[in-house]
Parts: sequence; structure tokens; C-alpha cells
Amino acid sequence: MSDITFYEKPMTDNNKTDDAEDNNTVHNIHDKHLFNVLKDKAVAKDMCLAYWPEVLRENAIFEDMHLYQTKKISPQFKEFAADILYRVPLKSGNKAMAFFHIEHQSQPKKNMPLRMWQYLLLILDEYHQNHPNKPLPIIYPCIFYTGSQPYKYSTNLFDLFGENKETVKSWITDDIKLIDVCRLSDEEIKQHRLFGLAEFVLKHRFTMAFKEILLEIFPWMKKHLEAGETSTTYTNDVLNYVLETVPDSDPKTFDETVKVFFSGPLGDEIMTAAQQLRQEGMQQGLHYAAQNMLKRGVDPRVVAEDTGLKGY
Repeated sequence: MSDITFYEKPMTDNNKTDDAEDNNTVHNIHDKHLFNVLKDKAVAKDMCLAYWPEVLRENAIFEDMHLYQTKKISPQFKEFAADILYRVPLKSGNKAMAFFHIEHQSQPKKNMPLRMWQYLLLILDEYHQNHPNKPLPIIYPCIFYTGSQPYKYSTNLFDLFGENKETVKSWITDDIKLIDVCRLSDEEIKQHRLFGLAEFVLKHRFTMAFKEILLEIFPWMKKHLEAGETSTTYTNDVLNYVLETVPDSDPKTFDETVKVFFSGPLGDEIMTAAQQLRQEGMQQGLHYAAQNMLKRGVDPRVVAEDTGLKGY
């Protein structure tokens, strides 16, 4: 795990708008001051005693607190580096991490709750990767604000959702909806209409024989296609998935079963899409074979001749 990192940056522009996005990850001289003083455990402890909730203060073992070194990169490749992050053992036996996020802005930032949550999740993700068999730690976040004007924005993430605050709060903080497809009955899945078609093949890709699954989904597809409720783009995607994943799939069975349910332009389109998929699969297989031959030291000219592929 990498060290906590400090960066220098110019003083904040006092004239920028309230909601201006500060994409500069470098910290200023005020951050450096607070960073340096809070590296002292005695100072950090006093800050905890001053600002932590009573239940956390009473449960903390401050004599064993130590700096927690972290550096996370978000999926958007934006760097987040904690100014100060302490790990404090609890008397209950779990671990608590006190997170001090210092923002030195002359103006409050409306999106600070979102930024804080993003950073907290990155810390938790890193902790879980390093301690996969342990429960996640408690993190108590703080924003240390030193702007000359009173902080005018809410620090509650859900206030950013406006009138949808309570609805979103319940969805995010309650148990996440789980769709356990393999435990749904086929009857329930079929009630989901078009989406049910995708659910059905995902559920049965390894439990039903190829022809059996085709006999189930072709009438389903035909009903919605003839009613104009979907297009062959969707149904072909479903069929391509079946052809690629069902273990005993074969072209002859597919073509014979298509002819039972579909005729005319619709049947032709389904057959053409399946043939194209087969050709693509053959090309992928040839490229895979060619790469294996090259790894074994076969002359590239021989590889090209045997596979019929150019560029080897």
C-alpha cells in the first residue's frame, strides 16, 4: 500500500463561482499546515475528542491509533489522496477509521457530499481488497472548512436529489434489490414479457438442451415479433447468446427448428443472422489457432497458408 501523498498547488482563486469544478488534485499551503499538525497523534486524538460522536469517542482505543496509508484511483482515473486518515481500534474489537478530508476553499462546494461518498467508497473498497475476510470498518468523515463566508450548502448527500430525497435515501440505504434469475419460476419469468425472454435463456443456458430451449423461446419471439412489440435486432441478440453458450447447440438443429416457427422474410433474416454468427465464430477460431501455432514457433507463412488468414 502506498504512502499518504501530499501535493503542492497555487492558492485557490477567490473569484471562481460556487459550483466551479476544481479538477486540480494538488493541495495548497493551508492543506499542508493541517496535514503536518494532524500527523501528530496527540493532536489528531484531540480533534477526535472535539468532533467525534460520543459513542465513537467512548469506544475508541486512542493509544493504538495510527496513520492509515492509502492512495486510491477512481474508475474515472481521477486521483483521490487522503490528507489525513487514521485507523483507530475499537473496544468492541472492530476497526474504525477516522477520515479527515480537508477542503480549503474560499467558497463552499455544492457537490462535496458526493465527492466525500465517492472517496469513502474507494477507501472501503481498498480495505476490503486488503482484508477480504474481515467486516468493513466504520468511517467517520469530516469536512474541515476554513472559508471566510459561512458554509451555505448541505453536507447531506441526499439533499442533492431535491424532492426525490426520501425516495432515493430509502433505495440507497435499504437492502439492494436482488434478482436471482435461477431461483425464479419459468411462469414468473414469462410474465416479464420481452425482458423475460432474456431472463429465460440466462437461467437455462446450462440446464436445458439446445432444441428444448429453442422450442420454448421461438413461440415467445414469434408472438412479440408479429405484434410489432420488438425487432429482430433484439431476438437475434438472444439467439446469438443461445448459440454461443448452450453446450449442445448445432447449426442443423437450429435451422430445422427455425423453419417450424418462422417463414418468409422473417425466417430468412433469422437464418442469415445465425449464419453470420457461425462465420464470425469460425474466424475467431482460426485466429486462436494461428496464435497458438505462432507461439509454438511455426513459420508465419505456414500459419497463413494453413489457416487462410492474411497478416501472419
